[in-house]
Amino acid sequence: MGDTVTDWHIEIDISTQRTTFLANDLLLLLGVIQTFYWEVRMAEGWLMNPSDRWTYRFHRDEKSWVRDPKVFVDMGRPMSDGSPALLKTRQHLRRDEAETFWKNLLSYGWQRVPAVWGADAEF
Repeated sequence: MGDTVTDWHIEIDISTQRTTFLANDLLLLLGVIQTFYWEVRMAEGWLMNPSDRWTYRFHRDEKSWVRDPKVFVDMGRPMSDGSPALLKTRQHLRRDEAETFWKNLLSYGWQRVPAVWGADAEF
């Protein structure tokens, strides 16, 4: 895969053709879209608890991604004085477990944020 990302566009013209999608077809399509999202767009993601600023960083384990996709999930908190973040824990989860964890955190009120620590963090 190169350095550029190609945007895909799928169009269905229902005026000329009646197509019935079965539930399994939709699930398959969603699986493909989710895989594409993780492989291209979600090399890294951040969620923060707004009440206490604890933050989870989700990032791919590049060594396992092709054979058995796994995700590192680091928990830490930014320091108010600008010093390096306090990193508390690291988990190594299968991709599906990481996706479930991500969705659960969002349902509990955690918010997506830009990078909090590391090279991509804005200071």
